[in-house]
Amino acid sequence: MGFFRDRNWEARVEEALDRVENKLDRVLSSQQKQEELMPTLQDIAAAVTDIQGTEDSVIALLDQLHAELAAANANNDPAAVQAVLDQIAAQKAALAAAVAANS
Repeated sequence: MGFFRDRNWEARVEEALDRVENKLDRVLSSQQKQEELMPTLQDIAAAVTDIQGTEDSVIALLDQLHAELAAANANNDPAAVQAVLDQIAAQKAALAAAVAANS
């Protein structure tokens, strides 16, 4: 009963409601920002997966070139060694172009 005897009770209730409304607006805004960030995080995860696939491809290529170079060297075949070196140069240029295009 003491609360309602105060002449300013309506003003205090209105102020309290304003504070609640402001807090609710901040919560809703924060939730909206989180929802906007979620696709971005999904895009990042997809990009990481793509990068991993690219890294795996580069590693496979390097393994193949290493094996070819080792075989050519073991056979003491200068022409085969030069062919592998030419292939390495071509792959290096293609990789550099791909990296530059995606930077």
